[in-house]
Amino acid sequence: MRQVAIFSPAAGGNVGHGFIYAYKLCNFLKEKNQLRLFTIDDPKKTKAFEDSGINIALSSKFKSGRIDKKRFNKLGILKNPVYGLFRIYYNYILLKEFYRSSNKNEFFHLFEFEYTALYIYSLFHYKDLKKSILGIHIADFKWIKNRPFAVNIYKSMLHRPVSWMLHKCMHTTTHGEATRTLLIKDFSLPPERISSLQYGCDIKIPELSKTDARKEIGLALEKRKIALFFGVFRSDKGLIELINCINKLNNDILVLIAGSEGNISFNNIRESIRKGGVANQVHTEF
Repeated sequence: MRQVAIFSPAAGGNVGHGFIYAYKLCNFLKEKNQLRLFTIDDPKKTKAFEDSGINIALSSKFKSGRIDKKRFNKLGILKNPVYGLFRIYYNYILLKEFYRSSNKNEFFHLFEFEYTALYIYSLFHYKDLKKSILGIHIADFKWIKNRPFAVNIYKSMLHRPVSWMLHKCMHTTTHGEATRTLLIKDFSLPPERISSLQYGCDIKIPELSKTDARKEIGLALEKRKIALFFGVFRSDKGLIELINCINKLNNDILVLIAGSEGNISFNNIRESIRKGGVANQVHTEF
């Protein structure tokens, strides 16, 4: 039986829908592998893994409260850069702890990681990178219009280090075919070096018909076609632009917006809907 060690400091929590994805991935892998999940001690996240029989290896260096971004709010305008440096530091320490606690027979899958921390670590521990599978959940390592300036600078600077890591690691995984296609194109990756591990679905949950689904969200009487925007609300996704042009759509289309706050808040969305005068064409679920 193969031994697989998964590195995920937040038990999948730092990745979009990551907790569910990490949980299903671990349960799939443990069926045919001896699995070890390395993470930070946070009972709210680790209990589900433990209850399903997954071996948890907890960091002895950091606890969940110590890495909470809210601790840095008192620094005002300096909170983001200071937290960013601290995040690189603690992820580097966690990587060292993860690899040092492993054995030579294990396969390494870095489910979530901080890119700069892994790059610095790999410069000194190249052999560990060569034995690792990197889980990549984004493909936006370039300048994107309307994204915050600081984020664009950081992501653009990462392009070359990420390219080096993707070409030197054992293999790369994404959680969707679209991300895989973009990475192959943007980093000139051979297709055989990257695989798509799709989000799993819980077959125990009965499938809803369109009629029942509309009832669930209070749209049972709605006769219009429904267009869905679902995900974390971020400016680079064009959500505000979508709201601004909704009034150009046919009246037989209702736009359903559902998800969680990113750098766009619920209030930002409500205000954009109000200014655009499109309340009758938008339904929100948040």
